[in-house]
Amino acid sequence: MHKNITCLLIGALLIISLKGFAQLTYQNLFVDYTHATSIRKLTIIPIICTKVDQDLNQLSMVKAWTITHNGTKEYEQSNVSIVELSSTPLDIPAEVNQVSISNKTNEFVFLQSGTIIKGGKQDRILAQSILLAPNELNNIFPVYCIEKARWSKTPLPFHLKGVADMLIRRDADELHNQHEVWKTIDQYYKDYQLTNPTYSYWLPYHKVLDIVHIEEDQKDFLQLQGKMNPLTVGFIAITSDRIIGVDIYATPTLFNLMCPNILESYIKSVSEFDTESCLNKEVIETYCNRLLRDTVTQNKFLKKYGKLYTYQGRPLHIISFGY
Repeated sequence: MHKNITCLLIGALLIISLKGFAQLTYQNLFVDYTHATSIRKLTIIPIICTKVDQDLNQLSMVKAWTITHNGTKEYEQSNVSIVELSSTPLDIPAEVNQVSISNKTNEFVFLQSGTIIKGGKQDRILAQSILLAPNELNNIFPVYCIEKARWSKTPLPFHLKGVADMLIRRDADELHNQHEVWKTIDQYYKDYQLTNPTYSYWLPYHKVLDIVHIEEDQKDFLQLQGKMNPLTVGFIAITSDRIIGVDIYATPTLFNLMCPNILESYIKSVSEFDTESCLNKEVIETYCNRLLRDTVTQNKFLKKYGKLYTYQGRPLHIISFGY
């Protein structure tokens, strides 16, 4: 089974890297069209950082946790926990769109928007990308429900289970709308003629997985990861005549740690009706100019087509979507 990755980042090193890489714009980035890679219907174009200070060379020391579906290292509940609000000392009832996350480690923990957390009173996805400080406890964290017909009396343990496809991520990151999330899941049930009493996203998640051969495609892309420019910090994902989306991270190390997750999200976003990428380069360049020209243009673009997540005022993660 493919691996999903969450990051435990040594705080001092990550803060240094953010200081050395301030803006996620053309000032520090370029789009590497010459190294675009296509596998079946999905094309990936790398985004490379051009301005790195000497401190970034130390990032090889950063640690990461690997999380697997079979549970051998699935989630260290004793160190980082995700629970319903009713299971905390806060003395407040459980909420559909909030959970509590505690980082009981001495390191920073990165959690990415769109990550599926299965369990609790109902399955959810994380609604933002965040860097949790060491020993930051009972952080009330926004989520979206992806299992609308279950609200268990006794919550199950939460487990990380991959990253949602880009339509679901768009409902959460761009539209910030719970009903749109449910509407998208309902459409999947209709499209694939599925039935499930709780309307869990987990069922169409696996149905989409089968259709687009996610494991094979992800393996093929990851084999190319070792050959990529070591300063890669993001991807543009394209299929047919449309841009699926873009993810950009503050450092190459953070990108490398999250690469399997975002590839999974892109691959699941390619439908059986899509074709090989045929999008004109000029269209892609126009999109990238609106996203990366400068911070003013970027902020205006992301208000409508994506989200910029920051840490202490520094860009941490950008996600954007097609028009």
